[in-house]
Amino acid sequence: MQLIRIMLAMSSSPNSELTIVGNRPEPWDELCEFMRSHGVTLNHEVTNLSNPSRKVLAFNAPVKDRLSQFKMNNEKYESIICEGLFSKESWPLLAELLKDISHEKFETLGSLLQSSDSTELVSVTSAKQRHDLKDNMVSFMKKLKVRTTISDRCFLVAEEMLMNAIYDAPTDPSSGKSLYNHMSRRDDIFLQAAQTSTFEYGAQGKIAAVAVTDPFGALTKDTLVDYLESCYSGRAGELNEATGKGGAGRGLHQIVENSDLTVFQVKRGVKTRVVSYFWQKENPFGGNPQLSFTYFD
Repeated sequence: MQLIRIMLAMSSSPNSELTIVGNRPEPWDELCEFMRSHGVTLNHEVTNLSNPSRKVLAFNAPVKDRLSQFKMNNEKYESIICEGLFSKESWPLLAELLKDISHEKFETLGSLLQSSDSTELVSVTSAKQRHDLKDNMVSFMKKLKVRTTISDRCFLVAEEMLMNAIYDAPTDPSSGKSLYNHMSRRDDIFLQAAQTSTFEYGAQGKIAAVAVTDPFGALTKDTLVDYLESCYSGRAGELNEATGKGGAGRGLHQIVENSDLTVFQVKRGVKTRVVSYFWQKENPFGGNPQLSFTYFD
């Protein structure tokens, strides 16, 4: 399957401009009109362009079959996106994601789902607090009539997201070194005000979602791909052992495995946001229902 390179141009205008290089998503004219109505202008070129735009590599799910391609082309792009988001059912979500990443707004989950009344946002201040946060999330999802099979997956993903935000994300602002990831995950941690993350969850229409945003922006594409590769190749935990980190080294893998789509959005040294989406009804990815993710830097 041929990969598509995408170039995302940062723009000061209200519109976001996106140039797709390679295979052109279809139906092209209809897709362009839809995106234009949502503030995203699409262009297309058959061959790669020599311009300074940010490059994004598009791939077909499942992700476990594409990791070698990510590594092979590592220096040619900053971001990666699942081709499934070009399917028609995914256009509304794709438009919101492209607007958000191009302007680096890190919109709330309520804005991404276009429904502030069906989402909750709370602060993450300690390791022990996460248990109550997850229970409250499940209760909220039940009020929104989210199926138990979906809320169970949200619970598992939320645990891994919160663990990452508490133990792995916090870094020293001067040295960039991790503060807590050497600690046992049974040790409690109380985060300082500048270290707290936000935890969001909710549902609207066909989609339920969970998100955690930390104020560090330390997650790199290399780290993400390396941890996924170690888990899919049966070497989970080796990276943690080699670096003296706590935990089992499966967190990012568990998030991707148990979500229908996971979006990693990073602004280096400022923020990392991880959003996991769960399809409540028909799946916009067709034959690839899971193991799809997107990373924007």
